[in-house]
Amino acid sequence: MVTKGEKQPGSGTRKDPEIVNCREALAKLYGFLDGTLTDTRREAVKKHLDECSPCVSAYGFEAELKHMLASKCKDHVPSRLADRIHGALVEEERKEDLSTKEDLSTDE
Repeated sequence: MVTKGEKQPGSGTRKDPEIVNCREALAKLYGFLDGTLTDTRREAVKKHLDECSPCVSAYGFEAELKHMLASKCKDHVPSRLADRIHGALVEEERKEDLSTKEDLSTDE
């Protein structure tokens, strides 16, 4: 339940490419937790989390879940597979960034 004056996840707006809305912050949580975001994107997500209590609550849940999974799942992943997965995630983030830039240019 959202109280008066409190943001609801997904309610953020976006006018500046470095300003992250709730939907984007939540979509980037795993990259934020894993340290795979660019420095600029990481800072934008961090700034949003510092200012948005519903999103920081989701962050806390995801961080706890990631920690629990890491402590329970100790299987070794071959480095080649890990590299392929990381490359795919980086490419997906690049596509999202390009799409966001295109959306911003059509809004002007």
